[in-house]
Amino acid sequence: VLATSVSPIRAYLHTNGIVRFAANEYSKGTQHSKSQTKRSFLTNLSVNNRAANTEDLTWTHKQFREYLKDDGPEVFRRIDEAIAEMLVASEKSFEKIFSNMEGSKDFKCRICYQQIGVDILLDEHMNPHIMEVNGNPMQNFKDIKLTELCKDFQFDIAKLVYGRHADDFKEKLILSLESTLPVGISFEDSFGWLNDDYIEYLLQLETEQENMDGFRLIYPPSHAGFSLTKKDDWKSYLNHLEYSSERIAFHNLLVDLQKQRVNNCVETGNECSGEVNDVVKSD
Repeated sequence: VLATSVSPIRAYLHTNGIVRFAANEYSKGTQHSKSQTKRSFLTNLSVNNRAANTEDLTWTHKQFREYLKDDGPEVFRRIDEAIAEMLVASEKSFEKIFSNMEGSKDFKCRICYQQIGVDILLDEHMNPHIMEVNGNPMQNFKDIKLTELCKDFQFDIAKLVYGRHADDFKEKLILSLESTLPVGISFEDSFGWLNDDYIEYLLQLETEQENMDGFRLIYPPSHAGFSLTKKDDWKSYLNHLEYSSERIAFHNLLVDLQKQRVNNCVETGNECSGEVNDVVKSD
């Protein structure tokens, strides 16, 4: 996962993630030795590589999608949503940490980015459960295939983060915002509350979406705009986290803009990013 903004959060999931399997199948009620028990619950290569080849225990996201077939878009939508909710819940903590680092309450760290390793367990119903979050994920593997995946990740980070040309997207952003307005409602009346931080967030979002290549956007969410239930779930979640009405309004604007982005991509026939394709296939 790559976070390019912490307050509000903006995050992407790389399409070449790693799927790991335990070497031993878990059987409820069956007695196992200590080592067998470990290899039934843990997927760490250091635990399992004596019982099976690394190649047999590791898939890419592409291989996993091929296995899931038609269920792929829905499973990855759930994964996107689980990670997004976790990161949104962490916004206030992120802001506090970065503010303490700089010694300024209003510090936003606009030129920062953070790589995050997220370990997810999928249960028998393919529901994701976040097990661990690592702020400094290991990317130095003995396995050549895994090392190459990590190199792709770093290459795509550089393209997304340093390929920004925000000035080129100001007019496009204004047109996008205006297109979300009901007929007869002025720009100033609807978006007068957007401060400089929110405007900069939107500009960076526009530029990053032009350089996503190996990433899929997980927050702002692309699926929420196509489901009233999901939209209401997000509203309840943000209220539960006691976010301000302005932050919730900004979330709703992001959802509307992402819905517009999905529709535009489909209508123009352009190549769409992974999460957009999943929205189309799910709906």
